[in-house]
Amino acid sequence: MATFKPDAPGVAANAQCTASVDAPATKDAAGTVFTGSTALTSFTVKALACPGGAANSPPSFNGATLVAACGNVFIEPAVAKNLWPGIVTGIQTALEMDRKVYGTLQATHPDVLVCQSGTCADYFAGPRRRNVTLYPNTYAGQYVAPRMTVVLTSPTWTQNPYVLAHEFSHVEVAARTGGKHVPAWFDEGLATYIAGEPICTNVTGKGIDDLRKLDLETDWAAYTGPEDVFFKTYCQARAEVAAWIGKRGNAGVVQLLDAVRQGQSFTGQYGAMQTQ
Repeated sequence: MATFKPDAPGVAANAQCTASVDAPATKDAAGTVFTGSTALTSFTVKALACPGGAANSPPSFNGATLVAACGNVFIEPAVAKNLWPGIVTGIQTALEMDRKVYGTLQATHPDVLVCQSGTCADYFAGPRRRNVTLYPNTYAGQYVAPRMTVVLTSPTWTQNPYVLAHEFSHVEVAARTGGKHVPAWFDEGLATYIAGEPICTNVTGKGIDDLRKLDLETDWAAYTGPEDVFFKTYCQARAEVAAWIGKRGNAGVVQLLDAVRQGQSFTGQYGAMQTQ
C-alpha cells in the first residue's frame, strides 16, 4: 500500500515530488513484488487558485498569527491543510452566486479570516460567534478591521460557501453605494435572497410586524439575537426582497444601489413594501 500525505508540512507550491514504495515484498495489482524503494509517480504541487485581493499582512490573536492560504485568505493554524482547497473553492462558489444578481462585481475582494477554535472566533467575530462582515474600523470581537473583512467561524460547516455569498453581498452593497446608507432589512434580505443563507425552508411566520423598524444595522443585530426571531426575521426580509426583485428584476437592484450612491432616497427608489 502506498500512502500519500498531501498535508505534509513545508511542501511549497510548484515543488517537485515523487511518490514511492519503500517496503520490500510489496506487490502491485499484477502480483509483481517490489524488492526495494520503487518510484510510482512524480508530480508537481499545484498552487491554490486564489480568488483575488491584495496579499495583506495576516492578523494575529492571542499571540497566534493566521496563515495566508493565498492572497488575503487567512486561516487559523489549527485548520488542517487538506481543508484549505475547499475553503478557497467555497470563496469562488460564493463570488459566482453574487455575480448572478450583481453582474460584474465592483467591490475589492475583502480579507477572509477562517477560524476553528472558539478563542479565534471570539476574538474576530465576538461572543456570539456568528459569521460576520466587518467594515473598515469596525469590530464584533476584539479585532478592529483595517479594511473590509469577512470572518468565518468554522472551516468545515457545509453552508460556508453560502455564508460567504451572504457576507460578500454586504461587501458589494457597500461598494456600489459608496458606503451610503441602505436599510439593514434590505441589505440582509438581499444577502439572504442571493445566498439562500440562512436557510428559509420550513420557516413560517414573521419576525417583526414591520421590517422598516429595523433600519439600522445595530437595531437589526440586537433584534435578531434570539434564534427563533433570527430565522423568522431574516426570512421575512428575504421574502420582501424576493417579491420586489420579482417585479423589478436583478437590474432593479443594480439601479437602486446606484441611485443611492448618487444621493437619491432609498425609500423613493424602492417604493411600496411588497409583503406588508
